[in-house]
Amino acid sequence: MTVIHTGESPSLSTAPALLDDHVFAQHLAGLNGCPPWLRDRKESLWSDYQAHPYPRRRDERWRFASMDAIRLDSFRPPGVVPVDEYRSLGQASPMVDDCAGELVFVNDALVRHQDIDSGLRSKGVVWMSLNAALSRHEDLVRDHLLQHTPDLGSEKFQALHGALGWAGGLLYVPPGVEIDRPFVIRHWAATGNAAVFPHTLVIAEENARFSLVEIFQSTKSHEHHFCCGMAEVSAGAGAQVFYKAVQDWSPESLSFHLNTVTAERDSGVKTVLLNLGSRYCRSEQHT
Repeated sequence: MTVIHTGESPSLSTAPALLDDHVFAQHLAGLNGCPPWLRDRKESLWSDYQAHPYPRRRDERWRFASMDAIRLDSFRPPGVVPVDEYRSLGQASPMVDDCAGELVFVNDALVRHQDIDSGLRSKGVVWMSLNAALSRHEDLVRDHLLQHTPDLGSEKFQALHGALGWAGGLLYVPPGVEIDRPFVIRHWAATGNAAVFPHTLVIAEENARFSLVEIFQSTKSHEHHFCCGMAEVSAGAGAQVFYKAVQDWSPESLSFHLNTVTAERDSGVKTVLLNLGSRYCRSEQHT
């Protein structure tokens, strides 16, 4: 397999304070070659984020929540990642030793891409970052990205994710392709008060079969992070997909995992979310 170390960076070249209009404007400016449909979608979601109030304890879906834990005042985008400094994180392989392909992100920047083998490429499997997929498979991204949201109480945060998120991977498996080894995506938060927005897009065509493991970790246990991640899994008729996520952010972190699954007839989608870290974690999944 080909292993590519990459300097693909997040959109912000500096680290502005807080998550405000200035941050959003810089995010849009940093999306080089951003097509109009994606810009329009992000601008609409930013408006939604601003319009939605913070949840309150009297909201039925938040009545057991600690509202003080979800303040975002101290978080900011992490800025450009010095790829060489964090390249060693791309070599670490906790939990999964043998995989069909791997993507490693640090502070929302892609630092390592272990490509799929030629046999899978010849069958039409697509495995790459969303940033790369936008230029090479734009129609696929446009037709599936942010088409479904959980809408189970965290609408404000899922709008924020859609507006500022772009770091993540695309896995597309054509009809009838079966893959035994899992795909792996690792997300690291590596600086204090960093806000990261990982997004995973999984598309299984008819009768495809495969699994994906997503792992979320912090480099230091004492640092505060805000992670607002989303995975969209789409399974065609007869497809079999196993999605596993391991959340192990630092014990000082605030995290949201907002996932959606679309399953067509005779398909089987198994999802497992293992929460090991975070001071406060909210998980929502709508199938």
